[in-house]
Amino acid sequence: MKKGDNLRLSKILTCAVAAAGLAASGAWAFQSKPIPRNQWQLKMDAAEQAVKAGDLAAAEKNLLDALSAAEMFGPNDQHLLVTLDELGSLYERLGHYDQAERAYRRALDIWRRALGPDSPMVAKSLERLAAVYQAEGKQADALAGYQRAVTLLQKAGKGGDPLVATGLEAMGEIDRARGNYADAAGHYSQALKIWDKNFGPDHPLIAHAMNNLGSLLVQEGKAADAEPLYLHALTMVEKTMGPDQPYSAPILNNLGDLYYDQHRYAEAEKVYAHSLAISQKSLGPDDPNTAKVMNSLALAYDADSKPGEAEPLYQQSLHIWERASGPESADVATSLNNLASFYYSQGRYAQAEPLFKRSVAIVEKTEGPEHPDVAHALTNYAALLRKTGRAGEADKMVARAKEILAKHSGETSP
Repeated sequence: MKKGDNLRLSKILTCAVAAAGLAASGAWAFQSKPIPRNQWQLKMDAAEQAVKAGDLAAAEKNLLDALSAAEMFGPNDQHLLVTLDELGSLYERLGHYDQAERAYRRALDIWRRALGPDSPMVAKSLERLAAVYQAEGKQADALAGYQRAVTLLQKAGKGGDPLVATGLEAMGEIDRARGNYADAAGHYSQALKIWDKNFGPDHPLIAHAMNNLGSLLVQEGKAADAEPLYLHALTMVEKTMGPDQPYSAPILNNLGDLYYDQHRYAEAEKVYAHSLAISQKSLGPDDPNTAKVMNSLALAYDADSKPGEAEPLYQQSLHIWERASGPESADVATSLNNLASFYYSQGRYAQAEPLFKRSVAIVEKTEGPEHPDVAHALTNYAALLRKTGRAGEADKMVARAKEILAKHSGETSP
């Protein structure tokens, strides 16, 4: 938000009410007292500048200060909503999903108190909260949130609204993750029709839908059909928005994954490197999403027998996740395992062992001692123990891993 935007903010919020089919007076139940520039607005400006500079810790501090200022003006103040949404978005970016969930829940409660539980404006807040649930792996809660949001909009006569397409697309993602491919295809197709009707066939959102359909085809074992969809989607985005836009990154990542799985490592390296350059420019070098692409590129270099290129990327991605998500996050556990596996493949067992050990401990703590991921982590660690002459310890770990996997249907033994 730029300086001098107090008036612009009020206009945006009034338009939001109009979009919900409500009058700016009467049905609008928010307090609207002037906010002193030296409190809320200055803190919001400072948070915006901190985000642009990549200083997310400073952004969080300023947003929390802005939240304190907004709270002085009552529990339903419109500036409180804006701050909570920005704070939730920042926590999402940092991977602090529990804090994002709290911020979005609080904003949702305000919308419901002010406009009623069936207001279309509640739908947008529901979708934001559902996206956090989805990131946390709470798929049932996420699906329920998206379904509720879509239903609210459809009942309000807004079934063709792009927000409905957003919800349907997310529901398709959940169905795809659960292996419900027919339901996923149906949701993706409905979303595609809405976006096409609203924006036309060449809009980047159409490319986004094609990217999702490509991912679905990959999971159905139809990678050959997925590749042309990815390439066409990428061409659409680059034609309408330019070659180095953030919108290209998810398509490049999926295309890179396809090439990697097909052992086309040189092609995977090329598209991952392109995606990494975009992420570093648009999100910053220390963003968790940048780390994800960096890790993918490291895996491609590793598989292509380029250890000199792979190692620094493994290390950098680990350091980014440790700073952004904390030393015991799921992303850190994955990164530790990948770096440890790299050291193992290079015969650097002394460097690999503490990383394997730490990865197992994190997964046990975050997922529970009987989670399948624990079994996979134990299997990797056991391979190192066996390689270093500790077959007895390795056998115990493998036996424990098999016991864990036996409790989970659909899992295969290591």
